[in-house]
Amino acid sequence: MIIDTHVHFADDKIPNTALFRIEMPEVFKSLTKQYGVESVIHVETRQTLEENYWVLDLAERDKFISGCVGFIDPITNNFNSKLALFKKHSRFKGIRIHTLDYLETDNKELFIENMVSLANSGLALDLHTTHHTLYKLERIIKYLGNLPIIINHIAGPPVMDAMQIHEKWASNLIQIAKYPNVHIKLSALVQMTVEWEKQKYNTVDHKLYKAPSNPEYYKPVIDLVFNQFGENRIIYASNWPQLERVSDYATGLNIVKSYFDKKGSNISSKIFKGNALNFYK
Repeated sequence: MIIDTHVHFADDKIPNTALFRIEMPEVFKSLTKQYGVESVIHVETRQTLEENYWVLDLAERDKFISGCVGFIDPITNNFNSKLALFKKHSRFKGIRIHTLDYLETDNKELFIENMVSLANSGLALDLHTTHHTLYKLERIIKYLGNLPIIINHIAGPPVMDAMQIHEKWASNLIQIAKYPNVHIKLSALVQMTVEWEKQKYNTVDHKLYKAPSNPEYYKPVIDLVFNQFGENRIIYASNWPQLERVSDYATGLNIVKSYFDKKGSNISSKIFKGNALNFYK
């Protein structure tokens, strides 16, 4: 069975230009039932408190959504009160931030203070950033105790080339993997093979630029991630519906499943379910 830890739902009554396609859970369920997806973690896209409330209300009505990674402005003065408010919801699992550049601003101290509060709350941090800024995480990690941190989309490497691992991406990932509280999502792999500018030309009905579907194409990258993070700190995630910019759900899942099926059922079950349960408590 599978817990997909990175999906995005939205109501077509609420504008959301960040998403490739606006869908509610029923479409996703019908698409993924055949693959054994039993629940999902919804991850924010709008960076609003309103989206938190909307998703939590949806989760109350649909237990398929086992958790919500929401948004709280990490440089707001009322961070603690907002955190306490959302923590009352059992399905609120943490927040996502999209940059570490706060460390370069006058809000640096407030940002660190709020991240310490998050660490003390028992919730988790999803980090959506590129490999270029991962080194900044080292500057604050000493303050954060055992805060569970998970890197989204394998830290956004440059356009993935199966024939050559990008050295800077690899070195940054290797450096940050040494911290035991830092985890990583094997998500959006297919999207990492197509330049963003090209992805924007693709439509729901027509994909001018498609990602490679052969799992072997992705093996060098997954090898590096597995060798650095090990079997206990890697979590499967799809990034649906965003991955449909360049591919489809079955292909994205097969890339990861083909790799870990060869590692045996014990490791595979961790990647697809066990590690998710341990991270998003």
